Amino acid sequence: IAAISEFFFTDYQLTSDAANALGHLCKLASYGLIYRAMFVVTIRKPYQELAAHSRTVQQINETLRTQAKAIECTATPIFVTDFQGNLRWRNPASCAILPVDEAEREGNRSLYSASFTPDARMADDMRATLESGNIWRGAIHVQDTKGDNIIINRTVTPLLNETGEIEGYVSVGENVTDSTKAQLRHKRVLDTAIDGFWITDQQGNLLEVNDAYVKMSGYTSEELLHMHIAQLDADMSSEAISKKLNDIVLQERAQFETRHRHKQGQTLTVEISATYDPESRHFYIFIRDKSEYVQASAIKQDLERQLQQSQKMQALGQLTGGIAHDFNNILAAILGYSQLALTRYVPDKQSKLAAYLKEVITASERARDLIAKMLTFARTQPSASVDRISPAAVVQEVVAMILPSLPSSIQLSCHLETEQCICMDAGELSQMLLNLIINARDAIHVHGTIDVRLRVLEIHGKICAASQQRLSGPFLSLEIVDDGCGVAPEHLSRLFDPFFTTKEVGKGTGLGLSMVQGILRRSHGHIVVDSRPGQGSSFQLLFPLPADPELVAPPLEKEHASIRHGNGQKIWILDDEAAIARLYGDLLDAEGYQVRLFTEPIKLLTAFANEDVQFDLLICDQTMPGMTGSALADFLHGMRPSLPIILCTGYRDNGHTSNPLSPATERHFTKPVNANALLQAVSEMLNHA
Repeated sequence: IAAISEFFFTDYQLTSDAANALGHLCKLASYGLIYRAMFVVTIRKPYQELAAHSRTVQQINETLRTQAKAIECTATPIFVTDFQGNLRWRNPASCAILPVDEAEREGNRSLYSASFTPDARMADDMRATLESGNIWRGAIHVQDTKGDNIIINRTVTPLLNETGEIEGYVSVGENVTDSTKAQLRHKRVLDTAIDGFWITDQQGNLLEVNDAYVKMSGYTSEELLHMHIAQLDADMSSEAISKKLNDIVLQERAQFETRHRHKQGQTLTVEISATYDPESRHFYIFIRDKSEYVQASAIKQDLERQLQQSQKMQALGQLTGGIAHDFNNILAAILGYSQLALTRYVPDKQSKLAAYLKEVITASERARDLIAKMLTFARTQPSASVDRISPAAVVQEVVAMILPSLPSSIQLSCHLETEQCICMDAGELSQMLLNLIINARDAIHVHGTIDVRLRVLEIHGKICAASQQRLSGPFLSLEIVDDGCGVAPEHLSRLFDPFFTTKEVGKGTGLGLSMVQGILRRSHGHIVVDSRPGQGSSFQLLFPLPADPELVAPPLEKEHASIRHGNGQKIWILDDEAAIARLYGDLLDAEGYQVRLFTEPIKLLTAFANEDVQFDLLICDQTMPGMTGSALADFLHGMRPSLPIILCTGYRDNGHTSNPLSPATERHFTKPVNANALLQAVSEMLNHA
């Protein structure tokens, strides 16, 4: 436009008013456009940019205002500090936890102070971590405005300026008191539980264990958290465990029994209850130790077997007692009449008839001894009678009794080097010896030897296996030595524990050696055990020697006074077995006594009450229909206290003599009664009377 205006003014010679006017108009138009351009460039465009910046600032301010409101309204406590940790700003939520104090108003409250961080060591760690430019995280225990103890999970982040230098810190906290207490309750519940607890991953690695399993397994929790299930399970391989875990994933839960290894090497029978959580992909497993239950079940079975054995022995004892009574009555008749026949009607003691009668007498005596042994070993309760006994005689009886039951491949030898006497019950010594010989027999698989030796030894420094006492001095030693399988060293300390046995299931109750220990304790005896696997065992019973010199040798048979013949004294005989009554009658009649026989107690009482007849002595059977001999003796002594009475029984039982008569007027004999002993007793009692 400016160029056009100049065109109108180029020809000054032919100028006209019209051209001049057009030129000036164009020039004015160009000036206006130039002014407008200058206005746009210098005023409007910066204004527009300023308006855009203003709108941006307004948006930023709105965002900051919204964020500030959010920070103000949030329940999370937020603190802003300078580089030294001094508090510069915080949101209202923080005031609900830590109130504003005078130090804060003065600008002297620090993030590391005791009110913000009560633990000094934690405050030092926080300072060192932040000043190194790292983020610090930790749980802070503080008291809120109400005085309650709370737990804040705090995260402190360094604030960096444009140059990357730290100019302050932002602390953001979260109140985790409830969740932490819930976790602690969860942990206390699991640690208090009797059962063990695991959390494992899908591969079977242990992630968490409770204290119960730590005690159960013997490992520490740190050791367990680096272990796999396969290292603890004694029954399943790694492949079997993986398959089991996959089955639990499919079924979501499972319950089964297995065995776990203890750190010391022994195994534990455990019951597993497992659940799989698909969200966390973890297994939650409870482990119950059933070892005590299994042991208690085994003990229960042993006790049941022992009870059955005890009941069987009790029934055997009752049966043996009943048989013994009747059988001894029969033996008394056989033995008594045989002795009478041999003594009175066989003048030629070398004749065949005498030999035959002697064989009958010998067989009867063997039958009598057999019944006595049956009564001894069928007894279920140990005898309380302690007397001077000869262990040599007891050893011979036990060896003779058990020898027929030993296999022919096992040789039993007996070496008796002393006749020394000791004070104890013969039946209990028989029980101990019998148990030890049976144990030795069971320890020998096929061929072997068992040696029994009795001798007096001087012991120095040996340890009693039962009482752990160190022994020194002279002892009577009874040794049972075998060349069987022996006992493992780890079992030696438990040999005398009740129900412990190294025998196979069903072949031993584990009570034999504990019974030996109990008898030795009562007898003040000891036992020394020496055993090695594959080399046999030696059990040495040691008994203290009696201090009384009279007990050093077996008692001498005292000389009996000569048997005096009767002089017409009246003797009443009562026995429900007529043959026995006639036997005693014939025996005493031949000795000059006047004899009257009874087979029923009631008839004797009737005669005693109605007849004006005095008799000098009564020989009475113990076991009879309607009345026992003891009861009859009590009644008669109530009428005649000085009446001599002799009781004879086929089976001696303590229950029958609960009210014993005076020793001066009563004698006891066990059938079959020796004729000379009976005559001697009658003679002594009548002369004493």
